[in-house]
Amino acid sequence: GGFAAGGAFLTGEPAEDVLKSTPAFSEKLVSEHELAAGFGLWSTVITACVAAGGLYLSRKKGVYAFCVSTASLQGSH
Repeated sequence: GGFAAGGAFLTGEPAEDVLKSTPAFSEKLVSEHELAAGFGLWSTVITACVAAGGLYLSRKKGVYAFCVSTASLQGSH
């Protein structure tokens, strides 16, 4: 999911440029879509960072940190 969000983020502006030439283009819908995409991207980044931190701690500290990393992954669904 994270790689797809990053790919979509990087290709969004070129796709918008293509759509601007179509008669059904709506700047309002594109703006709403950009806001939702930004939220999704940053939610994914934050969740990945928390999960990576939990994984790191579980390797260093043991079971308690593993529970934290598992809970963070469960919260992302």
